Amino acid sequence: MKKILNLFLYKLRNGEYFQFMSDFKGLLVALTPAAIHSEAEFAEFDARLTKLDDELRVDQGSVLTEQLQSIDQARDNIWRAIDMRINATMLCGIYQEVEAAKLLRRLFDLYGDVRRVTYNEETAGLTNLIGDLTKPENTDIVTACQLDTWVNHLKQANIAFKAKQNERDTVLANKNSGNAKAVRLEIDP
Repeated sequence: MKKILNLFLYKLRNGEYFQFMSDFKGLLVALTPAAIHSEAEFAEFDARLTKLDDELRVDQGSVLTEQLQSIDQARDNIWRAIDMRINATMLCGIYQEVEAAKLLRRLFDLYGDVRRVTYNEETAGLTNLIGDLTKPENTDIVTACQLDTWVNHLKQANIAFKAKQNERDTVLANKNSGNAKAVRLEIDP
């Protein structure tokens, strides 16, 4: 016969703990609380288990996340279009445009592929890149490669992204996070 070794409930994750307690409740229901003279304890346990279930069902997401991802995709596409335009301009036969594209390539390479980093790093990188592209000493090379409109469009997309991210962060910060630990202590002190 196999024995059940000691089980330390505090080591279980919230989901595992809830499943264990739900299984335990199923056993109690099968035995019937009246048969083991524990109706009051069962009612209290059931109420606390329901409370734990409510605490664990806290919504972690936001409907703004999908909008944020959409804006980020647009921002990435604009960055990629500028990058490809610089590459294409480097291949053209017009000397002034090729030289301007080389300078822009060096500027772009300073920041790397910002699409591959976290949202905050990408936003900061794009803010700095846009700042460099709009400096007075760089306006001639941006104009020579006909990227004025693209740079402005990238700037607007980055601003929209920052605004939507701040909105989402505010919504998430104001959500009830649930306190499963406190409820677990009520069930299993």
